[in-house]
Amino acid sequence: MLVASPDLLAAQGTPSLPSDLASWATLALATSGDRFTWTLLRESESAEARINPRFVSDDMYALRRAALDGVGIALLPQLICDEELQQGRLKRVLPEWGCTPSEIQATFPTRRGMLPAVRFLIDYLASHPPEAEGAS
Repeated sequence: MLVASPDLLAAQGTPSLPSDLASWATLALATSGDRFTWTLLRESESAEARINPRFVSDDMYALRRAALDGVGIALLPQLICDEELQQGRLKRVLPEWGCTPSEIQATFPTRRGMLPAVRFLIDYLASHPPEAEGAS
């Protein structure tokens, strides 16, 4: 979901379309290229927003911190920013738009010798996908 600090939105207004994001301060996950594009979905509609991020990081928690500090709009999983949303420290931007769900993959060499805690984690992740928790 797209999130920003209430102070940033109060100072600059709120974008109304994904294409508006091109002129906004944004925060992005590091990619292998030098172009940044967010593909956003709304029901069966898709829109690409080319952004010029003010801050780039490979750490989602650093992006959340920058969003909380009013540096820009971030595209983050609900799991990472749910508490801040509930407390009003972050607000959703373009709430009707989201992105495609991501995958979690667990790779391990063999089941022989696997610690019970690792097996429990894998079983838990397989039986509790984020969609079941209402993630965006």
